[in-house]
Amino acid sequence: EVWEALRNRHTVVLDLNYVTPGTNVSELGPRLGLRELAVVPVRHEDQTIGFLTIGYRRVGHLSDRVLELLETISNHVAAAIVTARARTEAAQRDREQLALHRISSAIVSGEDVEHVLQAIADASLEALAADRVTVFRYVAETQELQVGGAAGLSSRLYHIGQRLPAAGTA
Repeated sequence: EVWEALRNRHTVVLDLNYVTPGTNVSELGPRLGLRELAVVPVRHEDQTIGFLTIGYRRVGHLSDRVLELLETISNHVAAAIVTARARTEAAQRDREQLALHRISSAIVSGEDVEHVLQAIADASLEALAADRVTVFRYVAETQELQVGGAAGLSSRLYHIGQRLPAAGTA
């Protein structure tokens, strides 16, 4: 009943003395001394993105006025979550753009290919928040792959300059 109401975006008020034993909320009464609990879905657009709960040790505190206030607080929680997500996404986009700029700068710098591939590995590691990046280049004359750049976790498998047969290295 609780989860169905929350899925349908409704606030649920529970008297914890009458909650079915073994449910997620049934332990709150005895453990925290609560008798009344409201669970308010935090919504953004058409999605539930969280929950807000408020509990009381006595039954009868959850009036219509309190429930309206909880809905308003829930809207503020949604705004905070959405804003934090947007900031995180914007920061990630900024890191990606900076990495792409560093890669472009390395390409036009006129440095040798090894320096460029290392710059690409370093920038990719940061932009993608990866643990390890290895850049291989194909050497047609020998039909080998050569490690041109590596960044992140140390690897005993590959080191810069190492050559591997191109066939069967997938």
